[in-house]
Amino acid sequence: MQIEDLAGRLPMNGATVFALTQRISLAQTRSATSFDWSMADDYTLWSAVVAGLRQLGTVVYVEPEGYNETLYAETPVRTSGCSEETDQIYTSDYFTISPNSKVSWHLGTGTHRVSLAWDVSPKGAGITLGLIDTGIDSDNTYLSQSGLFTSGESGGRTIEKLGTFNGTSPDDLCGHGTRMAGIIAFPRNNNGGITGIAYKSSLVSYRVANGVIIDGTAEKQAVVDALTALGNRNDVRIISMSIGKYFEHQPITQAVKYAYGKGKLIFCAAGGGLGVEIFPAKSPSLANEVVAVTAAKYDYNDPNHVNLTNAANCPFASYVDFAGLVEENMTTKTRFALSTQLDNGASLAWSKKASAATATTAGIAALVWSCNPNRSRAQVLEILRQAGSRWGNVSTDYGYGVIDAKEAVDLANIPLPLTVQLSEPSVIETSGSYTWTATIANSTATSHTYTWKWNGTTVATGTNFLSYTRSVTIPSSGTVTNTLSLTLTEQGGLNRTQTATLPILIGDPSAEAE
Repeated sequence: MQIEDLAGRLPMNGATVFALTQRISLAQTRSATSFDWSMADDYTLWSAVVAGLRQLGTVVYVEPEGYNETLYAETPVRTSGCSEETDQIYTSDYFTISPNSKVSWHLGTGTHRVSLAWDVSPKGAGITLGLIDTGIDSDNTYLSQSGLFTSGESGGRTIEKLGTFNGTSPDDLCGHGTRMAGIIAFPRNNNGGITGIAYKSSLVSYRVANGVIIDGTAEKQAVVDALTALGNRNDVRIISMSIGKYFEHQPITQAVKYAYGKGKLIFCAAGGGLGVEIFPAKSPSLANEVVAVTAAKYDYNDPNHVNLTNAANCPFASYVDFAGLVEENMTTKTRFALSTQLDNGASLAWSKKASAATATTAGIAALVWSCNPNRSRAQVLEILRQAGSRWGNVSTDYGYGVIDAKEAVDLANIPLPLTVQLSEPSVIETSGSYTWTATIANSTATSHTYTWKWNGTTVATGTNFLSYTRSVTIPSSGTVTNTLSLTLTEQGGLNRTQTATLPILIGDPSAEAE
């Protein structure tokens, strides 16, 4: 008899089973606890099972499986985020840029300043983002490779729509994923649609769920599969995940860690308008791997965005890293970030709460990374932090605050320092021929001039002269220290010059000590 057979005696209507690293027989558990199971009530049964599993020493984790967390929840909870709202969208809620593309108010000069960042950045070119959500609607031609995704000023990129839930269908039946894709990467063209933040970036979308709350075994496994697949892709640098679940799920935790280990910068929504904090953003075990984003209200009386108010009950908490300005209370209405409609791409729809804030932050990250693709994930994240409205005074409620995209790309455009490093050996104890090689980092040029010097005397010079070889004779007694140096000058780019020096000890140090 397997431990899953206990499900009928445990709470949650007999639907609970255990996901274990291996199947554990009831006999093993009985032996471990020496307990008379025949008379146990449900609570005692639970306690005995847990005690037995702990003593086995072979169990990594135990958690409920094969059930729906929101099975008995009210319908609005289970479908939250899927409704498409298009009422009261006026011309004052966006502005138009060439050739005829609309920009959401929350990307303007008084908020995230994305419109200014476009002027001094590659607009996300060369960066691929992964989107884990409810998919992308197949009828939205603006988010289709065979449609208009590469139209206008958005050429030279790709979009892939994949599915790991309910078969392999990538089609969005909810609308949420389509709106997130629109915020991140909608094309800039002359058709009058919204403009994506990273409108030159490529996008890989995975449909993993029916709605914004990850619910049930199939959806949880779909998230694991999507994180793993995106982690394995060398082209994907950023993952945006505006969906989540109420409770931590170890396979998802491990999949997040896997994707992070593959170098991905992972943004997750901190929670929704229901006032519920969601996993994986709220997970102590993922504090280093996940960048948690919440939503805040724009307040014209707070132009520097240092005293924020949370939007639509979105969580303010110590684990939050950034806040997106995606909501504003106006005299006659409340407005939100703008994106595309589900199947009518050029038409606009509101996009709300931490979902929109997360997609906005991921898009800004793509702008930053495209300024210098050689930057590391840590360097990109540090730039985002420094461009946050609470940099230097980090909030316990919303972290580094609101990212100024223009400031972020200005920081990203500052060249990394040119560095030159010389290889070993630095100690030579045997006569012979030795070669030293130069390693260059952060150069802005494709060619360089090299001047090698031995004890201050030029011994080699030329273009792209990356190595120097010399015959060395060991002295008859004692040691001698020589100095090898390389002066490198960029030919083009910033035309910078950098010198690296390597002291070289020649001789047998032990013989000298004697």
